[in-house]
Amino acid sequence: MKPPPGADVCIEFPSRGATYCDQQYGVYAYDTYPPSSVLAGMERRTFVTRFETLLDAQTTYPHATVVQGSRFTELNLDFLPGDDGSDDGAY
Repeated sequence: MKPPPGADVCIEFPSRGATYCDQQYGVYAYDTYPPSSVLAGMERRTFVTRFETLLDAQTTYPHATVVQGSRFTELNLDFLPGDDGSDDGAY
């Protein structure tokens, strides 16, 4: 997968997400969700690929920023209305 145009590309170690944590170098693209999304304007993190070594990642993505650790954060969806139609954000 190619990073979206204009996205900030980062190489992170370990490659970590909500359901995984791999001892590899993950490449992620950071931009914002588009206006058509319920998450419009919030930071979007998109997995691009992963590599066994930092050198391989930097060779393929020479303009990427190398960060220590993972920038992964859980999405906070508390602002969304609850299933019962209330606006308390509970699910």
